[in-house]
Amino acid sequence: VIVGRAQSFIEHALSADSGFAVAELNAALLYSYYRLFERALPFWRRVNQKGALSIVREGLGAALFGTGQTSQGVATLGGLKDSGFVAFYVFASQAERSQDWKSCIKSLKKIDRSEREGFLERSYDHLLRRCENGGRS
Repeated sequence: VIVGRAQSFIEHALSADSGFAVAELNAALLYSYYRLFERALPFWRRVNQKGALSIVREGLGAALFGTGQTSQGVATLGGLKDSGFVAFYVFASQAERSQDWKSCIKSLKKIDRSEREGFLERSYDHLLRRCENGGRS
C-alpha cells in the first residue's frame, strides 16, 4: 500500500513537471529497489544527464546490468571511487554468473554491514550462499 502511494505521488509530480529531477530520482530508486530495472533505466539515464553523482552512477550501472547490458553496467560502475552496496553486489553477481565463486565472495565481503538491511540483506545472504555452495542455494 505504501509503495503504491509513493509511486502515485512520484507519477503525480512527473505529470506536473516531466523533468523534475527529484521525482525522476525517486522513481529510479523505487523501481530499482524492487528490481524493476526495465522501468528504472530511463529514469536513471535522465537523472545521470543532469549530474553524475555516485549514487546515480551506481543506480545506472545496476539497471544496465539488470537489463542484460552487462559490459556497459560494469563499465559504469567501474569508475566509482567510493563503491557501496550496489557496485559490489553487481560485481559479485557478475562473478557468480561466471562461476568465479572466490571473486563473488570477495566482492560481497567488501559490502559494509550498515548498508545491508531489509531486502538488501536478504539479497546479500542469498547470493553469498550461492557462491559459498558453488551455485546452489
